[in-house]
Amino acid sequence: PALVPWYQPVVSLDNEAVVGFEVLARSNVQGLENPHQMFLTASRLAMDVPLSELCRQVGMQHCGQLPGNPAIYLNTHPAEKLTTRLIESLQELRRQHAETPVVIELHEGAVTGPAEMKAFRAELNELDIKLAYDDFGAGQSRLSELIAAPPDILKFDIALIKNIHEATTQHRRMLSMLISVVLESGIIPLAEGIECEEEADVCQELGFHLAQGWHFGRPAPCDTWNVAE
Repeated sequence: PALVPWYQPVVSLDNEAVVGFEVLARSNVQGLENPHQMFLTASRLAMDVPLSELCRQVGMQHCGQLPGNPAIYLNTHPAEKLTTRLIESLQELRRQHAETPVVIELHEGAVTGPAEMKAFRAELNELDIKLAYDDFGAGQSRLSELIAAPPDILKFDIALIKNIHEATTQHRRMLSMLISVVLESGIIPLAEGIECEEEADVCQELGFHLAQGWHFGRPAPCDTWNVAE
């Protein structure tokens, strides 16, 4: 197949148990092997939204081969605004995969305002799909939407996590305060981009519940994870 889903584990920092997988697109087409190349080409053809929908569909088709019943984290593209089309694509996924735990990761570029976010969140609740805000702390984080429509999971950007074990006391204190506010709001904080044990240890001390990164596993085809188990 031209489009091949790869999966990167999401782990609980308490015991490093795998609790979910993020779907990441790869391709067997020469010159279009990674998502950047794929979506750059798709954008030139005004096909970035259909490609994003296809990535989610293919990712869900193969997730049954993953061990256990992990939550499947699905990405959206910035071009996918909070429109009927996005909701309908998720409704179709839910019809086809009624029992699979799903988390939809919302790109900041898709967010238009608090009212739209509240309506989108209500639609996801109807579908029993959880919401994650991606790359929190990268660029301008939309705090108004965070308050108006709290996600289930908040993914802290790698820029806040990288070399956290070497960060200043002030940096750690700021992150700790943010995590406390997030937890008090009933949101689960997730640390992205953890690459070593030292970063993982500090993130756990700061209060992160979930984590992703090469330290826990690089993206790989689904059969790789089955063999690992």
